Amino acid sequence: MDKGFKGFGSLKKTELTSISIFLLVSLYLAIRAFMVPLVHDEVATFFYYVQKGVFLPPHAHWDANNHLLNSLLSYFSYSFFGSSEFSLRLSNLIFFPVFFFFVYRISNLLRNPVLKWTFFITFIFAHNFIEYFALSRGYGMSMALLFASIYYVFQVFKKGELKYYIFSTLFISLAISANLTLVNTGILISSILGFHIILNYKENQLHHSIKAIIIILVSGIIPLILAGKLLLQFKAKGLLYYGTLDGFWELTVRSLVKLILGQESWMAEVIIAFFSLAIIILFLYRIFKSPSLKELWKVEFIFLYLLVGNFAAVMIMSYLLQVNFPEDRTGLYFFPFFMGSLIFLWDSVWERMNHYVRFLLMLPFLFFPIHFLMSLNISHSSFWRKELIPQRFYDAILEGKNIIGENPSIGAYQIRTLCFAYQNYSHGGLLNQIQSSHYPELISDFQIVDLSKHEEWLTYYDLLGTEPISNLSLLKRKAKLEASLIAEKSISNKGQIENAFYNIYRGSFENIDESSLKINLKVKLTTEESPFIGRIVAELRDLDNKLLEYESIALDWNRGNWKKDKNEMTGSLYLHQLPKGISKIVVYIWNVDQRPYILESVDFKMVQIELQESLYLEYKE
Repeated sequence: MDKGFKGFGSLKKTELTSISIFLLVSLYLAIRAFMVPLVHDEVATFFYYVQKGVFLPPHAHWDANNHLLNSLLSYFSYSFFGSSEFSLRLSNLIFFPVFFFFVYRISNLLRNPVLKWTFFITFIFAHNFIEYFALSRGYGMSMALLFASIYYVFQVFKKGELKYYIFSTLFISLAISANLTLVNTGILISSILGFHIILNYKENQLHHSIKAIIIILVSGIIPLILAGKLLLQFKAKGLLYYGTLDGFWELTVRSLVKLILGQESWMAEVIIAFFSLAIIILFLYRIFKSPSLKELWKVEFIFLYLLVGNFAAVMIMSYLLQVNFPEDRTGLYFFPFFMGSLIFLWDSVWERMNHYVRFLLMLPFLFFPIHFLMSLNISHSSFWRKELIPQRFYDAILEGKNIIGENPSIGAYQIRTLCFAYQNYSHGGLLNQIQSSHYPELISDFQIVDLSKHEEWLTYYDLLGTEPISNLSLLKRKAKLEASLIAEKSISNKGQIENAFYNIYRGSFENIDESSLKINLKVKLTTEESPFIGRIVAELRDLDNKLLEYESIALDWNRGNWKKDKNEMTGSLYLHQLPKGISKIVVYIWNVDQRPYILESVDFKMVQIELQESLYLEYKE
């Protein structure tokens, strides 16, 4: 295969099988990228980075969600092909051939045919692992680039050519740009390459060693320094929030089991513990068999050094720097390091093992192809099942809008706001955005909720439908709450505005505690900015001007285009169960980037809803 395309007639059966698997799995991932609704983190990437085209620190929104390479490539895809699910995921999808190629090449480095196929099938059929190639998150492309880097580390050990130093450090640097959790791996790979230079300085000419060191510094160490500085800024801003300090086994191992298997499993934990012990025993066997540094510096230990090195780094950072243990996807790299360590160590002793023992050791690996077939779907993401809001829910709320005669309010848990916002964005911003700040409540016109949390919803709402995958139900309020008009205002033809803030309404209050306010808005604004980063904000303040309540509508979540024929929106905001001490309210347009826009008209109406009983529930999620 290295010498170019041979033609199907000259391909071996194993190569034809591999090509067939590649085509089928690639087609499956492509269909998933097209069909599966975006999950929360994907939508956040789109709204905060891709749509804006601003993803480089310090100018970009500060959050660990920003996987730089993914944001960059997704922006290019969005610019050419639009904001569809497939377009936003295309940048990860195109890395699957890279991943497949290097998994195949690394598997061919194993001596035993059974273990070659075991390695290959484990990674290609790990459904919840390869699913990331059909998600706009960066983890998929980072795994492809990681396997590429590891393959070229193998080539450095085997051939020592300078080009392999370049490829290995370049690929791991790109992998880090797609997934900052691979920084420790980048340090380890650079260290392994550096140590290899030291151990082989007698065999190599001096100028060869110097060139190799320069390559590691330029394409390995300098990118690591930049990534390290970025991570330190994330830590200083409290943005390394994912994970906990509960412990490596308790959090990292168990969350990875749940990610790969789709559920918790004590049996899987037992198998992992057994295989971990097997890795230790095999390594000690090699030490006592050939107790020399040269003998231990073999290619079959590369995965093991990456596994042990990452484990040590995680433990040190957790206990000394209070950095959270990685959880599920942030520790995804442990899966290939663990499996690679095990299979490559087995390969060195496989011929000495009893065939019954071999058979028993292979049984757990049957899980991957079986689980792959059982997990096949084009409807939902395996790890984010609870976020799935079906299209029929959106259609039912849109139909309700026409019946009610105004844009209905929608309540839901906060993790579902972005998924619904993207759905609304894709339909031109016809509905309200979800308001989640007072979840769970019984005021909104519609609710998208898990009924098992609160059966009380059915006292006030009719059940319109249920989604079995996410266990979410769509509810519609049985009776509209009584409301009294307290303010109304119309604004027209205000011309071009560039100021950061434009007040729509400002008013004072007396004796309005223990009730709620609902603000209805109809806004026409025109701008050439795409997207227009703006908010319609409602604030409640006390006599000392202290902020008591804040709600907003994100205009860039509503639509990307505010040109003349697409410049009208309707929306509403609830200010729930008003806190005591309210003195004033202000409703305004916040022009975040202070870009020019023309405000053609605003129709503003505010009503007060008297609460005869508590319409707020105990938080459960």
